[in-house]
Amino acid sequence: MSSALPAVAPASILLGSSSGNSSARRRRAYVFLVLSALFWAGNFVFAEAAVRELSPLMLTFYRWAFSAPALVILAILMERPVWRRALVQWRFHVLQSMLGIVFASFLCYEGLKLTSAINASLIQSINPATIVLFAAIMFRKPPSARTWLGLILSLVGVTIVLAGPDLALLSPAALNAGVLLMLGTVLCWTLYSVLARYDQSPPVTSTAIQSSIAALVMLPFAAAAGFTAPASTAGYLQLAYIVIFPSVLALILWNLAVRDIGPTQASVYLNLMPIATVALAVAFGGRLELPQVIGGCLVLGGVLVTSRAPINRDELVAGASASGLSSTPEADAVPVGTAAHSRTAGRGARPTRSGRSPRGREANPRRGARRRGARRPE
Repeated sequence: MSSALPAVAPASILLGSSSGNSSARRRRAYVFLVLSALFWAGNFVFAEAAVRELSPLMLTFYRWAFSAPALVILAILMERPVWRRALVQWRFHVLQSMLGIVFASFLCYEGLKLTSAINASLIQSINPATIVLFAAIMFRKPPSARTWLGLILSLVGVTIVLAGPDLALLSPAALNAGVLLMLGTVLCWTLYSVLARYDQSPPVTSTAIQSSIAALVMLPFAAAAGFTAPASTAGYLQLAYIVIFPSVLALILWNLAVRDIGPTQASVYLNLMPIATVALAVAFGGRLELPQVIGGCLVLGGVLVTSRAPINRDELVAGASASGLSSTPEADAVPVGTAAHSRTAGRGARPTRSGRSPRGREANPRRGARRRGARRPE
């Protein structure tokens, strides 16, 4: 699991001017989060097999070297970004790329050499709780009781699903290097998810920039390793899945969802990943047992409880306030993440040579009245 993350828009755009539009965005966000969790679950399963043919370093490099061009094309088609404006935040993009893309991917793949995909998903299931805690510290507002209830239900369900009758999987003695590497992945993803609220670029544009940075950073290391390739057709298919689904589609869907509902509520959907991992194992010949059924129901119940909790609006506006962004009526009428929003956001932030608003007559009613021959108001 790893990502490049959402952008922060002006508060009025994030919160929406219509409750109907807000509800529609919220429902869309939940669908996006479910799909992201499913795609990332596949990353665990296929990467566990892929690291038998590719080193974690080469798998990390190929993943982002192949996905970055696709993300750049998608950004151009979907958002028509002003790249120069997006790169003003280049230091932030480098930080996010290192946390959520390079380190999170590499540590995850190193961990999968030493532990199973199911154990990896169990460890990743603590990510929602860590994101909630870090977000509460950063935004100085604790999550609601309903959100905590949903998190607890989901964590209990995940424990039942993955530990089952063998609780020894949860003992300190079971900790090994693979577990510690996965805990490092959890920390990187937590920081990445919470800091993403300060991203001022459109989400797909941000993902494309950060993925490109990751590919460039990994290039000299991959060259030193000799650019090894998968040894079988199955290895190429596993790499193709990792590039397309968790690296491109899941990242974009996660970014859009976090922008709409914030990291706290989005984080609980990460608990669907171990459930999906078990489901994939069953699809490949595993057997579904009663603890998995019970635990799966608890996880789904936790997700439903959390999705009905009120959105922490402080999360949605904190990044905009910190970055000094302000909205315009023109931008308020444009959906977030669209090409039109990218253009209007850019126009609203660029001053004219004279220091006046670039919207001219509409921004200066006195000037417009004089040109029409009207009497200036006293």
